[in-house]
Amino acid sequence: MRKILLLPLILMTFMSSPTEAWWWSDDDDQQQAEVSRLQYQVDQEQQSKDTWQIIAFVLGVGCVVTLVAGAAIGSHARQAAKEDNP
Repeated sequence: MRKILLLPLILMTFMSSPTEAWWWSDDDDQQQAEVSRLQYQVDQEQQSKDTWQIIAFVLGVGCVVTLVAGAAIGSHARQAAKEDNP
């Protein structure tokens, strides 16, 4: 039974003509222009992403430095308060 079902499928596979996909066109110049445009767009997006990553990193480092400085100032103020009030 399997052979009976498999045989027509195999025959149809070899007998059918390959079709060209719709996204492949014969216009090489148009394709090249589209590829160049898309590459430019991707490059711009990557540059924008890189800029935001740098900004976020700098802000993160600034927050950590501020946290450490605030902790140091608070610790020093607490020690000074203990010394003033025996």
